[in-house]
Amino acid sequence: MREYKKTALVLGAGGFIGSHMVKRLREEGYWVRGVDLKYPEFLIVKELAKRPGIIKERAQLMDIAYREDTDIEDRTIDSHVKRIRKKFKKVDPDFSAIETRYGSGYRWNVS
Repeated sequence: MREYKKTALVLGAGGFIGSHMVKRLREEGYWVRGVDLKYPEFLIVKELAKRPGIIKERAQLMDIAYREDTDIEDRTIDSHVKRIRKKFKKVDPDFSAIETRYGSGYRWNVS
């Protein structure tokens, strides 16, 4: 049985997870787990993760995840975050990187 150095979570949107990246990570000894996100979910994760610790308000995340001419409720972001957490927890039960800051928004927690 092969020993792995670390686990790598690879994000994909709409069913696409970069096979070249997966192959390369496996060659380097990583156990690769895929997390398939809907495109708006992918954009939310990308936005939160690029600035760990910085709180993003719902309105900011809505602007990033949807075009201006799209009519959505602010609680839609809450639903997306709930689904994102569920998808990550399927591959990593200890996942807790997205922190809710009540009255403020969400942030990517690096601890």
